[in-house]
Amino acid sequence: MLLWDGHDRLFTLLQTNYYPTQLEEASLNDAISKYEEESKQLDQSVADLRAQIVDSKARKVKVTLMLKTAKGVLAPIRRIPEEVLGEVFYWCTQTPALSSDNFFTSWPGWEIPIPSTDAPFSLLRVCHLWRRITLRTPKLFTGIYLPFDYKSDKYGSPLMLGRMYLSQSGTLPLEVYVDPARWWWTSDAQTFRLFGKFRDHIHRITTLVTSLGPHIRALFPEGTTIELPNLRRLKFIEKRDVPADLRIGQLIAKGLRMVDLGNFPCRLKFLRFGENLKYFRIGYDGCLEPSTLVDLFRQDYPNLKSLDLHYEELVGAAPSIVPPEPIYLPKLTKFTLRWKNSVPNQPNAEILQHVLSNFRTPKLKSFDMSLRSLSTVGDILSAILEWFRASKCDLRDLKIRFGLTRIDHDGFNDLLKLLPNLSNLSFSGHFSKELILLLNRQDHPELCPNLTIFDIWCSDIYLSSTLTMIHSRASKPSDDDKGGLKLLEWFRMAWSNCLDEDGTLIEKGKAADLLHDEFIDIYPQLTIYTK
Repeated sequence: MLLWDGHDRLFTLLQTNYYPTQLEEASLNDAISKYEEESKQLDQSVADLRAQIVDSKARKVKVTLMLKTAKGVLAPIRRIPEEVLGEVFYWCTQTPALSSDNFFTSWPGWEIPIPSTDAPFSLLRVCHLWRRITLRTPKLFTGIYLPFDYKSDKYGSPLMLGRMYLSQSGTLPLEVYVDPARWWWTSDAQTFRLFGKFRDHIHRITTLVTSLGPHIRALFPEGTTIELPNLRRLKFIEKRDVPADLRIGQLIAKGLRMVDLGNFPCRLKFLRFGENLKYFRIGYDGCLEPSTLVDLFRQDYPNLKSLDLHYEELVGAAPSIVPPEPIYLPKLTKFTLRWKNSVPNQPNAEILQHVLSNFRTPKLKSFDMSLRSLSTVGDILSAILEWFRASKCDLRDLKIRFGLTRIDHDGFNDLLKLLPNLSNLSFSGHFSKELILLLNRQDHPELCPNLTIFDIWCSDIYLSSTLTMIHSRASKPSDDDKGGLKLLEWFRMAWSNCLDEDGTLIEKGKAADLLHDEFIDIYPQLTIYTK
């Protein structure tokens, strides 16, 4: 007879010193045997269930794979021809050309698609089908994009990648974006070999963007003449420590549309343009000399739209290099000029004056000129006036920065009279009280009636006269005034000093507060910015 009929009773006895009798011990052993047998049965059941679970999981994996395979056969993408899928791959691997490292200019037309750093190599790793399509789509390899500066070669050396691009692209046109200056882990020998490979395909290149350095000679050897029949865009990335003796061969690219020479120290004689040129730029450290400036304008540019020059003239100009006159640029709309004349008491850029005075630019909309000079600018203003009078251009945007030099009152007045549709005016220089009063609409309503933006940089400004001028241009005209006058919407005073009428310097913070307090509640359309 089993005397132990519950766990609670056994547990209670465990908490005492009681020991079972002989009869109770026999009954307890019987209970232990029964429990051991039942435990073995339950262990077997658990083992059987676990085996079923493992088998079910394995079957689940197989069924899921078969399900995915069946659905994959019916996937809509399988109905797309491989040629169309290759075109989709091409556009999915393109990124905007403008980037944070200033790899490209902001000119219109440079914003062309370029391949991402990982394309097309990332497509080769997806599946067998995608790899086959990628290798059968030469278009994916026409954008050779190697500007990277990885700590290790992620996909291989530039030489290996370049060879793959060239071989897989077939005979299609190429767009080359390479920056060897950032390949710190690549030997010069490999770089020269890569550019030698590019030279074998030079007739296919439509866009070339690269940094300056000795490797350029491997692409354009000095003493040779290279035909570039398909080249449309050429840009040399500005880099420091460019060798001053860097010379290359003669380039003939009559189809060029966009040129950015960066700070290339070589004269322009190495490059022959054609009539298709639309955008031209020389960087900050690539200053033109007088003879080079003249060489530039000995050619005709009927389609040139944007011109950005950096010029240096330190000595008097020789009559023998005077360019022909006039210089017709019928489609030029934007002109940016940076020039310096750092030697005191020297002629003030005689060749530049001659070139500017002989410009004929009837469609010019924007002119931006900066000067670093220790002499006066009256003669330069005269050249600009002669240019504008002869061109009869409809200028809308004018930026002239003369540093700390004095601006001629009569010349500035004549300049404004020539520009009735001017809407954006930015000036720096010694801005006298009389110059500010010229822009007072009450006294001179005929000057710049459409002016909406006015910037003054690095100047000494008479605050009272400036406040009066802003009031006259920000307030609505009376009914007696002629219609068509636009209101001033933006006034900026940057890195300038404010003076009382007697010439006493006003604290910058106080001057800024006066400007804001004067207009903030009166003219809602007007934005005042001080720095």
